[in-house]
Amino acid sequence: MKKVCPKCGGKRLHKHGKKRRKCIDCGSTCAIQSGRPRTQFSEAYIKDRSTLRRIGEKMNISHTTVLFHLKKEMEEMPSLLEITKNFL
Repeated sequence: MKKVCPKCGGKRLHKHGKKRRKCIDCGSTCAIQSGRPRTQFSEAYIKDRSTLRRIGEKMNISHTTVLFHLKKEMEEMPSLLEITKNFL
């Protein structure tokens, strides 16, 4: 995952704290995202039919954190009504 500045698109970033980067080109700071794909939680929960605790054990995080990320993913997914409208 290549890190770029969200404001100017510059690739010259250096550390500015634990989870922040500072752009050398424009001087702005931004938080870095984790490398974990967002669909990983929903795929494990829906397709693999795994429990929240089992997913948490695999990723070395708590089951409540899995639930938090799963809810965030579900908010970004289109509703069944939106999918049906696009289909028709």
